[in-house]
Order: sequence, then structure tokens, then C-alpha cells
Amino acid sequence: MADSCSMSEEPVLCFQHIMLHLKLWLLLGLVRHVTPDTADSKVINMVMVMLQSVCKAAAALAADKHDVQAVQTASQAIRQRTELIVKQRQLAAAQALMLPPAQTTGSLLGKWQLPTGTIPSKVLVSSSAEGLSAARQRAARNLGSLPVIAPGQVLAATLRQLQQLLNGAASNCHDDVKAQHAMRSVEVELFSRAVLGIRGQQQYASLTDSVIDQLWQIVDAYRECLAKFRSSAAGLAPFSVDLRSREILVVWVAYCITFETNRQHYVVANYGVALQHEDLKHLSLSDRAAVDAALAVGSYIMQCTVPNKPLFSLRDAGAATFAMAEQYASSDEKLLSIWKDEQAAASERVSRHWQQVQKQQEEARRLTARLRQLESDRSRYQSLLASSRYNGGQHHYTMLKLSAVSAEISSTQSALTAAEKPPEPVVQPLPENRGTAMRWLFFLYMPPLLRQLSRASFLAQQLLLPLPLGSYPAVQKQLAVNGFVTSLVSHYNSANSNSTWYTVPAPGRSASDGKVMLYSQQEMPKSIGPEHIDSFYSASDGVYYPDGLRPGMTWQGSGCSADGIVGLSSRNFFDPFKPVNHSLVIDSFTERLPPQQSSLQWAMPQPYSRHGVASNRGNLGIAQQDAEVKPEWLSKQSYLKLTALRSYPLRQLHRLCELLHDCKDMPFDQPSVQAVVRQTLYHLGPLVRAEAHSNSNSIQLMQQWRTQWGAAGGVLEALCWELHKLADELAQKPRAHDAVLLLGEVAAYLSDWHPLCKAAARKFAAMTSKHADNELQAEVAKAAEAADEAVHAEMLAKQCKARMLALLCYAAGPL
Repeated sequence: MADSCSMSEEPVLCFQHIMLHLKLWLLLGLVRHVTPDTADSKVINMVMVMLQSVCKAAAALAADKHDVQAVQTASQAIRQRTELIVKQRQLAAAQALMLPPAQTTGSLLGKWQLPTGTIPSKVLVSSSAEGLSAARQRAARNLGSLPVIAPGQVLAATLRQLQQLLNGAASNCHDDVKAQHAMRSVEVELFSRAVLGIRGQQQYASLTDSVIDQLWQIVDAYRECLAKFRSSAAGLAPFSVDLRSREILVVWVAYCITFETNRQHYVVANYGVALQHEDLKHLSLSDRAAVDAALAVGSYIMQCTVPNKPLFSLRDAGAATFAMAEQYASSDEKLLSIWKDEQAAASERVSRHWQQVQKQQEEARRLTARLRQLESDRSRYQSLLASSRYNGGQHHYTMLKLSAVSAEISSTQSALTAAEKPPEPVVQPLPENRGTAMRWLFFLYMPPLLRQLSRASFLAQQLLLPLPLGSYPAVQKQLAVNGFVTSLVSHYNSANSNSTWYTVPAPGRSASDGKVMLYSQQEMPKSIGPEHIDSFYSASDGVYYPDGLRPGMTWQGSGCSADGIVGLSSRNFFDPFKPVNHSLVIDSFTERLPPQQSSLQWAMPQPYSRHGVASNRGNLGIAQQDAEVKPEWLSKQSYLKLTALRSYPLRQLHRLCELLHDCKDMPFDQPSVQAVVRQTLYHLGPLVRAEAHSNSNSIQLMQQWRTQWGAAGGVLEALCWELHKLADELAQKPRAHDAVLLLGEVAAYLSDWHPLCKAAARKFAAMTSKHADNELQAEVAKAAEAADEAVHAEMLAKQCKARMLALLCYAAGPL
């Protein structure tokens, strides 16, 4: 100490020397007690951290040109000694696993014991067709295999394989294993593609119409499979909000791929997406792959948003979409060619109609003059008839003439009436205004890629509505759209099929609607043009152009059978972009508790921000702790902690740490407790922009509720610590192992973000497996010896349940 610190030196420098030697002295004291037997990972980590601290302190002094050679030598010696101890420990561990020499007889036998376990009784297959068929079905279920999609393929090849999986699931609707495998395969493929990135990827920029069509066939088949699965007995078990959230995410990923393909057109590139990344806050997802995909989708949506230019959206009443339609059609050779043909046909209709009008007007003038002459002749014959003798020859002749003239007057009058009747009016298929006509043509002959994008936009927004709509009649009434009475596609096809004024052979074109249909709230006039031929003064008289039929986009659903299952009628128009009561949307994305525990349902919803939280929300649990609202199976402390868990958005995860730490009597095996914890942990919540990396121009999103949750001493570490402690406590309480159903799942979920949680999940799995292999196996054997079938079956069921709990601890995370 005297060599390195003298009284003449600055106090700060002297203090640095003292602290360096103190750290080195403490390190040397620790290393003296480290042996191969005690050098576990915790001790070695402690040594290396202390050594790092000593080296940093010495480096700071060396930078100021102070002599630290002695410290450097001591540090190197400590490092060498530590490495030697670690190697000795590794060698000892390896030697313990070495087989004994094979020279001596029986040296390889070691200790052995008979395998333990219960072999299922032999299945007696009857000779009847029913018994044999049932046996074969059981064998197929137990021994069959399911194909796995190979990663890294081009999208078209992957879609073909996914289609086969979904077809197999659809052909056997009672096999929930195939259904779940098919659905998860679709999710894994689309979610992984979203995480890898969609924007700017060449593989999506060059997709063809057929690939995009197949993509949406896969999405529709996935939705139908999911709808059938949710209506089955197996579909009642999973977290239902998670299933719905995954469906939305699958559709949104497919939407992003479709938009990226269409965005390559220079007109479409000037417009933005119809969706809003904020809407993803409603989702609850039970694994990191899905969470990362949601963040990636939100980032893509945010990057592709163009203010006031949402494509295929009704938030702006379709203004941006119709502007794009006009620009697109005006630059598309195919649509321009159709427009020119329509212009020529329209001109011919007007020309031929005007020729017919002029012909009838000339005929009417001739017939009018002839009628005057005939009426004059009739008056003259009537005068002659009056002056002639009744029975004379002249009288008879005059009567014949008068009769002939009267007949001709009648026929001429009929011909004049027909000539004065206007010809059939000309109903033009397209508006006269060029810009309006271009908008019509775009929708009438919309390119397939854009047709798919329009459907995808409305469908992706539709899935955010409170569903099923039957449970929300006010929303159903609010979304209804009335007044669209004229189908513009029907008008166009009807007018084009009328060949009265168009004799040139038709080109054989026929327009069609997509799922986003083109309708108008106006009707065609009941009468067109003047009512008398003499009132026609120009070629435009009697010609109708549908400029007054203002176009609008309408929607009746995607056409997928899954829409009907959630109460979306395909017969009525509705607007999925209409704003809906926010609390109803939150309610529809909140897990429903079992009816017998519904008194806790009020504690489930989360309004996302402090502005949406009622001022008395944090006190409701306290106020109701003595009321009938509190279930009997919850203690007061547990009730207060559980009901306060989702009181305020930014404190949820911290309150979860408190719940795991304080509530030793919390019944984690109760469905309502599990639902509240899952909703808290899986809920995405608001997405906000993360700190941008210097080498990245893309927008990165993060979950606001998880801001800095992975920091040192943060929420993740606290949750991991509490789970480890609970695992140690539950290991000694086999009767409380039902809590592993939730705690093991939580540990596995968190291990994706905090690897140390893997050990906690394995602890939960190990304790239930050990219980099944030891205590329960002994009970099974005891019941089998006693030939007590009822007890034997009960013990087997408990054993299966314990092993099932162990397996569920590996349901998520890198385990």
C-alpha cells in the first residue's frame, strides 16, 4: 500500500489505489476457498465478475500512467487458477460417467432394475366389422403421422402443402388433432414470414394472381377449420381470445403480403393501407412467435400508412379509393381500350337513335298532312251525301267513298300515333363524364390482384368487430347500411346487352362484382326523354347517361362460411369501418369466465389507458370484498389482489409480481384465476415506436405495457424469481400440483424472453412427472394387486393428469 499510495498524492487518486487493492484482496480470499467440488456455475460467475471489476479499476489507473504490474500479475494468476479448477471439475464429472473396464466379468452390468410402469391391457378385437373398424381407427390415430412443412420454401410451394393439410383436416372434421396441426402450420408459416419482413421483399413484389388467389384460399380454409374447431368439444378448452387473435393475425399477415404485391404498381404506391396498427392492441397471443409477428405487422401497417389516402376503406367514404380508381384506369391499356370501345358504342347508339327520331318526325309530318287531306275529303263527301237523293246511284257511290275515307283516316290516325310515340330511349352503360366513367370501369373490370386486396381490406377490418354480432344487437344495427338500391354492375351489363341501338357485334365482355360491390343510392329515372316525337330537338334528347348514379362501395361479407358462424349475414350491407363503441370492442376481446364464476367478469376488461379507467376502478375490489360478488373459494387478500390485477394498464405486470409473491393461498387451479392471469400476460395492449437503430430506417414497434420489462431488476427478472420460488414450494405439496397448469404455462411463455424461466418450467414439469412416476405409480400398483378396478382407474387417471401437466410446461418457449 505504501508503494502505491503516498501522503503527497491527491486524495482521489489515493482512494482509487485503496479500492483496487481492497477488491483484489477480496478476490484472493474468495479464490483460496474455491475447489473443484465447490466450483459450480454460481461460484465461478462470482469469481469472474469480481475479476472483471479488479481489471476495470486497474485499467483506469493504467490509463493515467500508474504502475499496476503487480495487480496484472495477480489477476492473470487468478484467471489461470480458476480455469484449472473448472477443467478439474469437468474432468471429474466426465469420469463419473465413464463405463468400467470390460476385462472383468460382469463389470458392465452395474446396478440394474426392472422397468416400472403399467402396460395397458390387451385390446380384444372382435371379428365383427364394427369392432375391427374401431380397432383400425384407434391404430390410425395412435400410430399415424402428420406432415411437417419444410421451412425456407418459396411461398407457392408452401401454399400447396398447406392446402393439402387443410384439405385433410376438412375431410375428417372429427379429428381435432389434424385440425390443430393444420391451423398451427398456417400460423407458423405466415407468422415467420411476417417476422422476416414483407416490405421491400422481392419474393412478394413478383407474386402472380394465382399465388395470391391460393393464399386467400388457404386463409379461408384456415378460418373455416378454426370455426369448426371452436364449435367442437376440443375447441372449448383453449383460451378463446387467443384463437380469435390468431385468426385476425393470419388475415392481417395475408393482407400485408397482398398489399405489398399491389404496391409495386406506381399508382397504388401513392396510396396507403386501409388498416390501422393501433387496432392490434386488442389481441391476446400466447407465444412469442405470434407476438413478434403482430409487432412486425404493426410496423408494416405503420410504414405503409399514407394520411388521408386509405385504399379500399370507407373511413373517408371511399374518396381515396375512387381517386385511385380513376388514375389507375386512365393509365391502364386494357381499361382504356374498353373505354374507347364503349365510347364508340355510345356514339353509335346516339346516332342511330337520332336517325330513328328524325325518321319518325318526318313520318309524323307526312301522316299529319295526309290526315288533313283525308279529313277534308271526308267533309266534302259528307256534304255530297247530305245533298244527294237517298236511293239514288250518286248517294250509294258517295257512301262508299265516305266509308273508305273514314277507314283510311282511322288507319292514318293509328300510324300517326305510332309515329308520334318516341322510340325506346338510349340507356348508356357508362357515365358521360370521362373521370366518372374511369372509376366505374376500374370496379367493373378490376384487376384480380386489386380485387383480392379490396376483399382483404374489408375482411381484415371486419374481424375487429364485436363478434358474434348476435350478442351485440346495437352494433349490428349501427353497422347496417341502407339505401343502396342500384347495382352499377347490373346496370352496365343490362345496358350493354340491349342491342336496340347498337348493331356492331358485342365484344363478349361482361362486368362482375367482387366481394366489395359497386352500388348507388340513386335510382334510374322512370321516364327518359320527351313524351312526344315533336319535342325532340337534338341528338341528346332521349339519351340517358348514368352520371347521376353516384358510385359507392358496399360489403356483405367475405363469402367464407366462417362469416355465417359468427353471425354476419350475407344478405344485408354493412360497413365494417364504422366506429363502434370502444367498450363493446374491449368486451368482445375479453375472455368469458365460466358461468359459475362470472361474478369476477368485471375484473377482466382493460381500457388501455388511464383516461379510459373509471376513477373508482382501483377501489371496487375493496368495496365488494364482503359482498356476494366475492366467491367463497377466494380469501379476502387473494380477492383484492386478483381484482386489482388489471385495474391500471401500466401496472399490470408489476401487480402480477405482487400476486405471485404475496398470495400464498391463491387458487391457481381455478379457471377464473387462470383466465385473469392469462389475459394479463398475453394481452398486447397499445403498440408504440421503439428506439430506432442507427443502421435501420424501418419503424420498430414495442408493447407499451412492457417498456423496459427486460431491464436488470425489471419485471421479467421478478416474475422469474417468483416462479422459481413457487416451483420450490409446490414440489413439496403434491396436492397443489394443479396450479402447474397455469404456472408451468406462464414460465414456458416467459422463457421466450427470459431464458432463466426455462429452469422454472422444467421444475414444474419435473415435480409432476416425479409424482406420477413415484407416489402415483405406487398407488396404481397397489390397486392392481388388490384387483380394485375403480381405484385402479382413478389412480391411472390421476397419473395421466400429472404427466399431462408436465407436458404442458413445454407448450411454449424454446423448451
